[in-house]
Amino acid sequence: PAWREWTERAKVDARIARFKRALPADPADYDPKKADPLAFIIVKSMLLTGFDAPVEQVMYLDRNIKEAELLQAVARVNRTCGEKKTAGLVVDYYGVARHLKEALAAYSADDVAGALRSLKDELPKLRDRHLRAVGVFTSRGIPDVADIEACVELLRDERIRAEFHVALRQFLETLDLVLPRP
Repeated sequence: PAWREWTERAKVDARIARFKRALPADPADYDPKKADPLAFIIVKSMLLTGFDAPVEQVMYLDRNIKEAELLQAVARVNRTCGEKKTAGLVVDYYGVARHLKEALAAYSADDVAGALRSLKDELPKLRDRHLRAVGVFTSRGIPDVADIEACVELLRDERIRAEFHVALRQFLETLDLVLPRP
């Protein structure tokens, strides 16, 4: 009976609906119809694979899951949400990542091509994209990007600022993929 509140379908659905709402930008302007302060949901199997919330940022795994359940869980957290979210993070406390190749083996090679990428492949991209972002300044005579005044002055030009914005966005996207790896 003590767990009934947490297993009743209507209450579970209500919590999911709350979770999918945006977080309140300003607690003073809180509107419960548009936003909700619910930011974390802790689940077991019931919501792990059937939960569809593109805003979900991080999934923490602390038990063994395999095969289709593992693929569904990873797919859930990796749903994009416009420019706000391009990928999700899976924090694997249990060590289920070793089961990913096994789970993917059940599918045809064409269906899963590119599903797993090594961080080692991203590191050269990160270096290259960092050099491109910094190069916006160094190629225009600013040898040290620590000279903030000179960098800000250079970005006064809209075309240069747009070029830097593109280079910075690409660098940050790659950085997000490799973090928290030192």
